[in-house]
Amino acid sequence: MNTIKKLLIALLINLVCLVPTYADSTEHTVDSRSLNVMVSKLMSWYGSLISNSETLLFQEIISDWDSYRTQYPTNISQIQILKTDLTQIAEKNHYQFKVSSLIHHEGGQKRFDDNFTLYVDSDGLPKITAISFNNNDIAPSNKQASDEVFDAMYFKSREFAYTWLAYMDGVEAIKTVINVADWSDVPYEINIGSTNINQPVKETLVTRKQFLNKGEHNLRLIDLISLDTKTNTYLLDLTMNWEGVNVKNQTVIAKINQKIKLKIMADGRWHVISIKEKHLLPDLTPWQDLLC
Repeated sequence: MNTIKKLLIALLINLVCLVPTYADSTEHTVDSRSLNVMVSKLMSWYGSLISNSETLLFQEIISDWDSYRTQYPTNISQIQILKTDLTQIAEKNHYQFKVSSLIHHEGGQKRFDDNFTLYVDSDGLPKITAISFNNNDIAPSNKQASDEVFDAMYFKSREFAYTWLAYMDGVEAIKTVINVADWSDVPYEINIGSTNINQPVKETLVTRKQFLNKGEHNLRLIDLISLDTKTNTYLLDLTMNWEGVNVKNQTVIAKINQKIKLKIMADGRWHVISIKEKHLLPDLTPWQDLLC
């Protein structure tokens, strides 16, 4: 009897792994495809505010917002995002993204609360259409300092990661942000159980659609590791969830680890050298946070 019960439990666990919960989409009323492109834009917004960030080539912030950005302190060393909230508003493809942050600058620390309105166009590209600012919430913070460093590299690695996830989700127009065309011929290896795919990026992405055809990637963990300071090479270690259907229109969920080896070029571009992807056992509990 105990053996039968164990087999039934194992069967139930396997069945759960095949059915997505869509907890994130319900909780935040926005699909992950749009989430990834919007977060990519906001990582550029905050990362480019930090001193000495010019060499990292963030996405351009249009001059319309120059006067707004002067409200932030000068000589910013770190920006710690404390809280985020994202909702879809009544107007089609428009979203409200609230961000509370702790800004470390030469004169001390200040808390800022920004409220962005973003529009995601027909190509999947995000545009900031309005920003409001809550002056009453600006105050010195007594929050205990984190061991993590929230500098320009912190934001650049996330800008790259969220852009890459959006591109894998099918937002073709965003590929210029991370210069995919420059490294579309580098090796991209995938291991899914006993299946191994090892082709150039542009070919692997096509083959990958047999398993992950239509769906959304959600970033769960990210780490940027320096490999060689002399050659400016790094390893971007990403763990993500994926929910969608395969090429046979069967429901699939996946937990994926990617190790992206890259080099920061003299002109600030991030050039990918290789990608290694491994599919892990999916998590059975839903993810509750909005951002990674």
